[in-house]
Amino acid sequence: MTAVRSAARPLRAVADGGGARRARPEADAWRPPELDQLVRALNLWRVGTGHFLAMAADPDWPSFPGPQLVAALVTAAERSVPGSRVRLVSWSPGAPPSARRSVRVSVDALSRGPSGDVTAELTVDQRDSARGPRRRHGHAVVLLTPGGGSTGAVVGRGSVGTGETVAGGLVPAELPALLAAGDLDRRLPMDPTTGRALLAYLGAALTAPPGCSPYPCGPSGARATVLASTVAFLADAGPGVGLALGRPGVAAGAGEAPSEGHAHAMTEFRTPSGVPVVQTSQALVLAP
Repeated sequence: MTAVRSAARPLRAVADGGGARRARPEADAWRPPELDQLVRALNLWRVGTGHFLAMAADPDWPSFPGPQLVAALVTAAERSVPGSRVRLVSWSPGAPPSARRSVRVSVDALSRGPSGDVTAELTVDQRDSARGPRRRHGHAVVLLTPGGGSTGAVVGRGSVGTGETVAGGLVPAELPALLAAGDLDRRLPMDPTTGRALLAYLGAALTAPPGCSPYPCGPSGARATVLASTVAFLADAGPGVGLALGRPGVAAGAGEAPSEGHAHAMTEFRTPSGVPVVQTSQALVLAP
């Protein structure tokens, strides 16, 4: 595989609603981030009880990528409920936030069940300027269960189609080879929460078909838009177990032509024996 790498860009924490970043010559283009950049961006900054800040892995992306917001929900939920791990994320996006300013992920409500399960309600917002009002960019419901210390969902060996992965402009160019060789854990060790966030990011980034906008209020001209995303952590793979990407495909809704209406896209990470570990599904609206 020929790696297509962007120049290294260190991430730094800024005040919520910080000003625009300095423009770069290749700004406003989707291109794969460095793996280190992406993993650093998945680790949020806590700014109070139940509030976290996230920065885009590349501030020159056209907008804050939807898959990174999905991953941020995993991190914020698990950091807010120590000792628990995310089992299900249901995400409803709004208008796309800017990639040049931080977004705030807030855990607004927690409801505990008798078995120890926790249901969390989260919102994502961003300031339009340093002192401007906050604008909501989506909300989510997350289900957590006891057992946050497990490392079962950390990415291990696997295989991902190189061409389709890099072409999306959101997945680090070196990641497919690391997954295929089983070298990711040695290249970049990470805690279980970050590992689950990375799987959520990968699933959301690879599920939508080409030309799909991750936001229903995104730019015009998209072939499809994402109405809702669901990430389900179905089983524990165990350390060192290979995870391979499966792509069941995109199916049009009943009675609808493939070129219009609604559709459903799904991908899943499976063990070599075929057991689903993580499943991502997205409800799409197809352009006429």
